[in-house]
Amino acid sequence: MNLRDLFKTKRRRERERARRARRAFSEARSSVKSMKDRASSLKRDRDKAWEEAKEYLRNGQRSAAQRQLQSWRAAEVLGTKVEMKRWVSEQLLTKMEMAESDQDVAQAFTVLTRIMKIDPEQVDNVFQKVQDLMSDQLDADNVWEEAYRREMVDVENLLPEAIPSIDELEKQLSDEVAAAIGSEQTVVDSENDGGGSQDRIAEGRKRLKELLESDT
Repeated sequence: MNLRDLFKTKRRRERERARRARRAFSEARSSVKSMKDRASSLKRDRDKAWEEAKEYLRNGQRSAAQRQLQSWRAAEVLGTKVEMKRWVSEQLLTKMEMAESDQDVAQAFTVLTRIMKIDPEQVDNVFQKVQDLMSDQLDADNVWEEAYRREMVDVENLLPEAIPSIDELEKQLSDEVAAAIGSEQTVVDSENDGGGSQDRIAEGRKRLKELLESDT
């Protein structure tokens, strides 16, 4: 508290504190929203990279397709990390908002006890019991948060393994492109040879292989 605050009434100090709290919560909510927007943007970039990789591979441009797969994987890793941070921030913000509400309720009860002339000793005993319960709850929350932090460390360590490798992505991409190429067979051809989806995929893989070999 600075010197100027000494000359302010308690009511004024409380109003200013409430105003600062509202501003802080607003900024915190804005930060969480920014993380949400960032995660959505990374998801769009990831999906765009995948579609471009399919198009490159379909045109026989294998190197360009691999570069887009690298972009896909980078966006997936970053997006996962941003989403985890967004979730943690949102949980902490919710807890802080609950704490602020608790303080408002406590102040309201303080006023009520004065108006209703409740025995202060009795009120003190009740609040002491409430505080003891809240302390126990805080200890339990700390246990949960510590467990969550440990789990997040494991998630961070396993994150590279959870994201598909470039080889796995390239195989999946090749299968999708092969299926797309095979599905372009005319309806007449499909009816004449009596083949199913597996035949069309096999034919698509064959055409894709010929296309890539001709490109090299």
